[in-house]
Amino acid sequence: MSRHTQELLMKDDCKGDDVDFIAKAHTTSLDPHSNLQSSNKENVEPPRLTTLRNKVKKFTRVSQAQSKELKKELKNVSQREKRIQTQLESVTYQHTEQAAIACQSNLLHEQEVSSNVELSARLQESEIAMKQCLERVTKLQKENHALKLRIARFSSQSNLICKDGNAIGPRFSLKEKGVVPDNVQALIRDLMAHGVTPEQVFPVIQLVTGASGVRLEGTVSGRTVTRIAIEGGVADDLMVIEAVKNARGITYSSDETTIRNITHESRTINTIDSGGNHRCFSLGVHSAVNHTADTQLTGLQLQVGDMFEIYNSSLEFGESPSDERIFPLKLNGINTEHASDQKKVARNMGDWKVTSDRSLTVAKAGCPTVWETLSGTERAQLHKEAYREICGELGEVEFQKLPPDEKVVAGLFVWAGCCMHKELNTVKGGCSEMDKYWESNRITSPVILPNKDAATVIAGGVDPAKNTGEQDSIRYTFEATFGFTLNFPDTSNTCYQSHCAAAAELVVHLNFYRKYLELIKDWKESRMSNHLEHNLLIALMDIPTISELCVLAVFLICISLRYMRIIRGEGSEELNVLEMGPTHQKSQALCLASDAKFEAATMNGRPWVRPEVMYAIWRLAPALPHLEELTIGFFAGALVTWRRFTTEYAPDDPISKISPDLRALAWMPTTNDVNEGALGSRRVIKRSIPKATELTLNAQQRYQWNKTGRFIRTLTHAKLQFICKRACHLQSLKLQKKLNIAKAEYDDALVKHKWAQDAIKLEKKRKAEEILSQVQPILDLSGFQSIALKMKNTELDLHRQFNSTLAKKTILRNKLLKEEELKRAIESLNARENRDSIVAEYCLKNSD
Repeated sequence: MSRHTQELLMKDDCKGDDVDFIAKAHTTSLDPHSNLQSSNKENVEPPRLTTLRNKVKKFTRVSQAQSKELKKELKNVSQREKRIQTQLESVTYQHTEQAAIACQSNLLHEQEVSSNVELSARLQESEIAMKQCLERVTKLQKENHALKLRIARFSSQSNLICKDGNAIGPRFSLKEKGVVPDNVQALIRDLMAHGVTPEQVFPVIQLVTGASGVRLEGTVSGRTVTRIAIEGGVADDLMVIEAVKNARGITYSSDETTIRNITHESRTINTIDSGGNHRCFSLGVHSAVNHTADTQLTGLQLQVGDMFEIYNSSLEFGESPSDERIFPLKLNGINTEHASDQKKVARNMGDWKVTSDRSLTVAKAGCPTVWETLSGTERAQLHKEAYREICGELGEVEFQKLPPDEKVVAGLFVWAGCCMHKELNTVKGGCSEMDKYWESNRITSPVILPNKDAATVIAGGVDPAKNTGEQDSIRYTFEATFGFTLNFPDTSNTCYQSHCAAAAELVVHLNFYRKYLELIKDWKESRMSNHLEHNLLIALMDIPTISELCVLAVFLICISLRYMRIIRGEGSEELNVLEMGPTHQKSQALCLASDAKFEAATMNGRPWVRPEVMYAIWRLAPALPHLEELTIGFFAGALVTWRRFTTEYAPDDPISKISPDLRALAWMPTTNDVNEGALGSRRVIKRSIPKATELTLNAQQRYQWNKTGRFIRTLTHAKLQFICKRACHLQSLKLQKKLNIAKAEYDDALVKHKWAQDAIKLEKKRKAEEILSQVQPILDLSGFQSIALKMKNTELDLHRQFNSTLAKKTILRNKLLKEEELKRAIESLNARENRDSIVAEYCLKNSD
């Protein structure tokens, strides 16, 4: 209904009846039949009906107007619907078109992505190709450069071309792509092992290749050579630990000396496998701050720990590490000289083995040690010795559970002394008895030969020339006289049997050396002998001196040479020093044999090695009245010394108690020549390479002695890389600098300690002088027994101030000796002419 219709209805104020009537009239007017009937019945309309009719008409017009409006609105709605439909169709079309466009856009995107991927792949391929091209260009440039250099060398190489146009010999490259190959490294190590210095390795290779017509390419510096040598030392550590792991037993030997005022120690081990085969390995020569037994053991332990650490660091996947305690556990013996510090080293190493064995026994048994149950704070408070004691106690319990055979092997550790040191000390013992013979029988002893400084009184007939020794001159004269050359024994160096051999040589050619000394004097313009020549001539004319020379020569022929041929002769490399007990017992019996038959006088019953020596002694014997007594005394003293230096073969010694199988398990050589030779080689090497570090020298020496080159050829590429890296690491540690600083710090601490000791001695001396200042010398022996012993000791100290002949306190060990010495001192003081002045001077000093 429109707004206009509503306003018309609101203006109508008709009542309810009128509304009903209008509604009825309206209904009637709408019905045509009803209108006809009503018009026929009544022709006159009432007034009210007219009004109503007007209203109906009015209402009809309103309704028609509304109908028109409704139709118009309906039409508008229809048109609007058509427009909406048209718009909807347009929107649907547009949406469909957009969907198609989106689909097409996705397809284009996918095509673009695939195209980008393809372009990226092609770009990457292009970059790779470009890189290859650049590498090829670089290679071609290098080849071009090399060709240019080669062309430039054509003029210098024209001399290396034969007449037929063929080149002389192949070429030898020291490097491949900047890396020294394995075969060149082996060559460098071999050259250094034979004494070539690092700086001379490359020149030597140049000389060899040039002489053999081989063109040498590349160079190696001295630093590279040193690094390669150290790599050989690292490889030797791996080889030694590998041998220790596979060994059934190990023995150890060492020796010490001083080189350039620095203590050096040579170390060597012998490994014994299950088949009884043994092999010797040098552990190098190492410097130390001192020569004590504790320092020697500590140095060995540190080296063994470092070697096991290197070995465990080199292990590849699947290889199990090794415990460094297996080294002392397999240690069955030690071979050293007879000094007291070496015997202490042997005892300390035996304790080291026991400690390691007990700790490993505890670990194998799986026993929870007390140490593992302690807290961190408690562990920090305990010293490592407490840990060792705990392991020792628990290990001893587990050790007692082992079978008897395993106990014997675990406790096997023996010490044996070097056989050549036994011979050396035996000669010294015999010489001591000869000295006692002259003194005890009050016979004129051999002439004293003072040195140049002490012989200033010998002025007449002595030339103060500084040159000593005849060197080649005496060799030429000897050859002209006898028809063969002779090198005089090297008594200037510490060589076995050199002094006995020199004595034998002087006895055999005594007249020649006397005449030669006279010739030396006549050769000079001054016709005078120098001090050394004069002393030697006096000695060769002295009967007691010649007698002693003959005794030394007899011992050389009967014992020394035969003994040396047993322990150092052919086949001695396989001898076990632990099996030498019967030989030494036989030598004791021979030392007392005084007859001249070689069957009984020589050690092996064979003819004299140098019969001319015995002939010369027999020829001189009538002129030597004390020769027989001296010989008996020498052999008696030698026997006492021999027994003292062969105590390890006594019936109650461990060597005599163990079985032959255990002695084979503790195999050791008869001499300590390996270590002595290593020390001598080190002394010689340091002359040619004085600035070389200890690390380099040990690597060089061990590579040669242990034949490490064979082992290196069996190593994998990974092992070789490890060796190279470890060598670089060892060089970066600057170990030589640390050793030098440690030595300097030790010397400084030693000096401070001595200063403190000197202060203590001065204080003691001051107190002693203060006590002596209150003592008066005893001049009368009456009432001597009533003097207390303490006072007698003080009186002896008083007399020692002006009587230097009194015995030392260390000799006067009991009361009786002290009383007799004091009586002698009092009698000596009373016998002096200046007794009163001495007493007055001493009393004056006391009063002061």
